[in-house]
Amino acid sequence: MSQELLGTTGIGSPTKRPPTTEAFAGFFRAFVDLLSFVGFVPAMAMEGDKLAKKAQDAGIMTDDDAWLSWTGEMASYHPLVEHMIHCHAVDNFLTYVSDLISLAYRTRPEMLKSTESVKLDEILEYTTMEDLVSYLVDRKVNELTYQGMRRIDSYLSGRFSFRLFEKEATSKNAVRIVEARNVIVHNRGFVSHIFISRVPDCALKIGQRLEITWKTLFEDLTFLSTSASDIDARAIQKFNLRAAPFDEEFAHRIGLRLGRTLELARKNNVEVKVG
Repeated sequence: MSQELLGTTGIGSPTKRPPTTEAFAGFFRAFVDLLSFVGFVPAMAMEGDKLAKKAQDAGIMTDDDAWLSWTGEMASYHPLVEHMIHCHAVDNFLTYVSDLISLAYRTRPEMLKSTESVKLDEILEYTTMEDLVSYLVDRKVNELTYQGMRRIDSYLSGRFSFRLFEKEATSKNAVRIVEARNVIVHNRGFVSHIFISRVPDCALKIGQRLEITWKTLFEDLTFLSTSASDIDARAIQKFNLRAAPFDEEFAHRIGLRLGRTLELARKNNVEVKVG
């Protein structure tokens, strides 16, 4: 059951997928945690309602005591939960991209060659070339991560003929997803001038609240996971990055955990399958 869900999100069975980078392994762990949370929370709310009903039937709890419907209460928090999940998913993806770029630079430090200058006092702070390269890698990665998804993609394409997203449509979708995260974090979910300028196809107007439905949320989760998987496979070939299969014990443990969560969710008619 867990493999079925993972397959629909583009990650596939952890024991069967080809070797991945360390950066993707970190992304995968966080992604599974998020999927587990998505299935666990609504299922537990329904379990709470079932226990309350049993307590009422047994006379342990009166109607006056049962003032709270856990599923009803949770529904009132849907916008907040959906925003939280969206932001966590995007942050996980952005961290993956940052980690992958760092890995590529550390694997092939000659990629750092450019017209950029390094001050002498910065160089003298480091006693070995390895430490200096590590500093330059961190500086470049931090600089890139603050420039936005489209700028990162453009930089990688121009410098190394490597695109995060090979099609314009997927690139635009990635920008939309990331900018939605920025609006949630920096403007409480209300559409801003910056959002409209970066997502011109958006039908919302400035000041309107950005709503993320469960359907959109799962579609975006699927997109981020399939994109990370695709990027990783191409980057391994392009930059000759070290890759390794998932540890079988880890994969088995994750599969059991996610399987239990999905079983609990589906027992309560909570749909968490993507695709």
